[in-house]
Amino acid sequence: MTAATVPTVILRLLAHARTGDKGRTLTVAVVARHAADYPALRDHLTPAVVRERLKGRVTGAVRRYEMPSTATLLFLCERDPTDTVTTSLHRDRHGKTLSGDLLDLPVPLTQTDRNQHSEAP
Repeated sequence: MTAATVPTVILRLLAHARTGDKGRTLTVAVVARHAADYPALRDHLTPAVVRERLKGRVTGAVRRYEMPSTATLLFLCERDPTDTVTTSLHRDRHGKTLSGDLLDLPVPLTQTDRNQHSEAP
């Protein structure tokens, strides 16, 4: 199977997310809906993938912290110094809608992932 034919699923079917901010740091927590999906999320949601997906608002480093006991990935993303709650010209100054943007990301499914999801009710 080539990369062009690898089946994908939208991230929001596998996880939910929560976003917050402190100054120019944006936090995004991505929580797997089922613990069995956590490895697929961990493998695909790298700091580079998250930075690329949020490149309109994230201009600096992205750090990822793994919390397998809660099936959560926490991303700390640096925004432009002019993109803070008190200085931003964006409609969404807090960056709350960025979690929704991230949840629209297609996630490739491995054969194991596909088998697992085909058995789901």
